[in-house]
Amino acid sequence: MDKASVKAIVREITRARLLFVGLCVGGALLLADVVVTLFRSYPVFFREGHFGGTIGFLLAAGSGAVLLWDRSRRRTPAKENGPGYDWKPKREDSVGDIELAAHVLEYIDSQWSYYNDHGVKHSRLYWSCKVPSLVSASLVPVFALQMGDSFKTVTAMLGAIVAISEGLIQIGRYHDNWVTGIAARDGLERERELFIAEVGPYANIDLKKRTVKLFERASALMMQEEAEWARIRRDVGSPKGPSSQ
Repeated sequence: MDKASVKAIVREITRARLLFVGLCVGGALLLADVVVTLFRSYPVFFREGHFGGTIGFLLAAGSGAVLLWDRSRRRTPAKENGPGYDWKPKREDSVGDIELAAHVLEYIDSQWSYYNDHGVKHSRLYWSCKVPSLVSASLVPVFALQMGDSFKTVTAMLGAIVAISEGLIQIGRYHDNWVTGIAARDGLERERELFIAEVGPYANIDLKKRTVKLFERASALMMQEEAEWARIRRDVGSPKGPSSQ
């Protein structure tokens, strides 16, 4: 392992530790504020404005959102090394068939990269909006039961965060675009691997027929994804969405 890889691993570990510390500190501030408020008639930090709990909430929510963002990259990794094994032509294949297969594989690889980037991007956007929404929604009943103008202000802020986060998710259709993008990526990768291994629908046929079949099946997958996106677009009424290149 080279020095650059070691430094990248160290940076990632340090980043995770700092985010975890921020999550713990923010959670402790928020928990202390809530617990003391339940047993006392005033908030524990900066009595008039309830700033301690607000700072703790923002710190915990921000750290948790970034941590889940990083985790989403592991759940839905951006496969930077390409869609799979390289294709090697056989000696008996003609030059024209080899050029046709190489052109089709290059096109499929470009589409694979597009769907990969598209799915990973929307996965991160979904988690970045969903985590603050879940945290805020869970805290609304706690502050709503308390008396005082400061609690009303905090409750209103939490409700606004929930509304904005869920609105962004619905307008952008982050979850749907994440699922359809990754499904199209994995489908193209599966067809490519079957083509290279010459198994399944690509078994016992010559290179030209295999190439035509690969293009037809890959096009069918992309058309299915386009149809799904069209359905999402009709539901949302968005003027723009994820179309194939």
